Amino acid sequence: MYTALVLDAASVAALAAAFNTPEGWEELCHHMTLHMGGHKSGKDPELGEGFELTVVGVGENPHGNCRAVAVVTDCPSKNAQKHVTLCVNRAQGGKPFFSNKIEKWETTAPIVLHGTVQECA
Repeated sequence: MYTALVLDAASVAALAAAFNTPEGWEELCHHMTLHMGGHKSGKDPELGEGFELTVVGVGENPHGNCRAVAVVTDCPSKNAQKHVTLCVNRAQGGKPFFSNKIEKWETTAPIVLHGTVQECA
């Protein structure tokens, strides 16, 4: 279980349209992780609370099997760089967690996204 800012359908569609998923990769574009584990009342934003995110960069992990966008938002996250994983190449060992290993972010045109705080399995 993890607590995340889950993107609305329009935001998922905007990410998918702006950043093509390579053939054979799994498209994600689903959420920004706040932290692992369930919602922490009094410490986390309220469940269902909405936030705006702005895409400011795109990057790939050193193994080349995970891509994500860097975002800025007022919503807190335990990750050093707030981000939304775009896609992974599972055939090459890619996992969504690898987006935490991205070191270089290429600046990209801003895209405004929207999401709500939710617990995810």
